[in-house]
Formats: sequence, C-alpha cells, structure tokens
Amino acid sequence: YMIMTPIAYLLVFKKKTAFTVWIAALISVVGLFMLCIGDNGLHIGVGELLLFSGTFFWTTQIMIIDRVVDGVSPIMFSAVQFLTCGILNVIVMIPLEGASLSMQNVICALPALLYCGIFSVGVAYTLQVVGQKYSSNPTNAAIILSTESLFSAIGGAIFGTDKITLIGYVGCALIFVGIILSQLPPDIFTKSKKSRS
Repeated sequence: YMIMTPIAYLLVFKKKTAFTVWIAALISVVGLFMLCIGDNGLHIGVGELLLFSGTFFWTTQIMIIDRVVDGVSPIMFSAVQFLTCGILNVIVMIPLEGASLSMQNVICALPALLYCGIFSVGVAYTLQVVGQKYSSNPTNAAIILSTESLFSAIGGAIFGTDKITLIGYVGCALIFVGIILSQLPPDIFTKSKKSRS
C-alpha cells in the first residue's frame, strides 16, 4: 500500500505526491521486501496473494481517513470504524465459525481477543487516525504505517519466536531511511543545488 497510496492519491484526487516521498516509498518497499524474504527466498502462495489483495483495502482506508478526518473527531471516527468492523465480523463469523463456537473456545481465545481488541485495534488504529489528521500527505502515513512489519519482526526476535537475518536488518534500515526521507521538505534537493551554485 506504500506504492498504491500515492498512485490512488494521484488518480482519485488529482494531487501529486512529492518526488522525495515517491523515492521514500520505493526505498521502504525494498526494505520491507528484504525484511520479509530473509534467507528463505521468495515464495508466492495463497497467503501472499491474500495479503496483496488486502493492500487495496488498506489504501482505501488511508485515503478515506485522509478525506474525512479534518471534519470529524478522530476518536468518533475510530469508534464508528470499530463498530462497523465488529458488526461485519460477527455477520461473517456466524456461518464460518458457527460449528466450533462454544464458551470454552471463546475463553481459550480470550487473551488473544482482548489483546487484539484493545491494543491492535483500540489503541493502534485510533492513533493512526489521530496521526493522519496531522500528516501532510497520506503517502507519508502509509510509509510510517509500514513500520508495523518492522516492529513485529523486532518483537518476534526479542521474544524468541522469530529470527531476523542480515538481509532483514538491512531491510529494517531501509525502512527507517524511507521514513526519514518522506519527512524531509520536498524542495530540499533543489535548495541544496541552488546553494552550491
């Protein structure tokens, strides 16, 4: 969605994204790719295709937030977003999980449900909406949101469930470079050329 967001921004709203932000997005995508493939190489299966199709929904969410967040309370927007997703998930859950739905299974899943509901959704997505309210461009927000993969990989390495390879560490560094570059003023390189001449 780092690349799809500036494309959608241009196609839907006819607004250009600064050249430095495009470069930052490309650097971040390369970094994310390096972080994900590690030493195992590239394998494309059903899971990867589902993740790729999800990028269309992430791009849409980022664009919607960019359009509406100035006119509404970010907390209210997040609350409506959570309520809508919750209702849609219950509608899908009943036919898909109906046979295995029992109080014992709900109790077993309760820690994961509470963590995802409170931290991943309640805190993280609310902060995304608040952050995007003050972001100059939805592409900048998309690049910063890409650190989700970076921090999940680092968290996995700290808690011993994942291992980051050397190429993965290089990918982490590239994502950070992309974030820093996306925050620089768009005319920084033209200013430096003028000052040299």
